[in-house]
Amino acid sequence: MATAPKIIYLSTRDELHRLDISRIVYLEADGNYTRIFIKNGLVVMLCTGLAKMNELIKARFPADTYKFVRIGKKYIINLLNYRK
Repeated sequence: MATAPKIIYLSTRDELHRLDISRIVYLEADGNYTRIFIKNGLVVMLCTGLAKMNELIKARFPADTYKFVRIGKKYIINLLNYRK
């Protein structure tokens, strides 16, 4: 039996994105913005800092926080999707 997707809704300046967190490869800080890189090549730019995104993931998906690891000040990677 397949597990239900874990969905997060994120708004950019122009759009509302519905993302399955299992499809996130990594998040990258860019000043007060965060870029989210998705498996299909989509990049979503948010007007939210990386620290806030880290808090959001931990609060919304506490059972999955071990999958997302902060690497320094600039990156959060999804261990299940990251490749060298």
